Amino acid sequence: MKLQKFLLVTLLIIGSERLFAQSTSTSYTMNPLESNRKKIDSLDQQLIELLGQRELVVKEIGIYKAKEPHSTPTGRTFSAGAG
Repeated sequence: MKLQKFLLVTLLIIGSERLFAQSTSTSYTMNPLESNRKKIDSLDQQLIELLGQRELVVKEIGIYKAKEPHSTPTGRTFSAGAG
């Protein structure tokens, strides 16, 4: 849960920085609905890229654990109910 909160905060920070950069360079002829839809598309793309990066790290951890099944250097375990 802490990782999810961290990722959410990170996404919000990155997204807001990119949105600010986009909003300062967006043409003023674009209507607000179209502009906001473009922002949503951009955020969706960022989410997809970030989740793809996360997936690669998860796979690396899985490979490591497969080679060293009794090794848990951080002592971290995942529990669906943990928060």
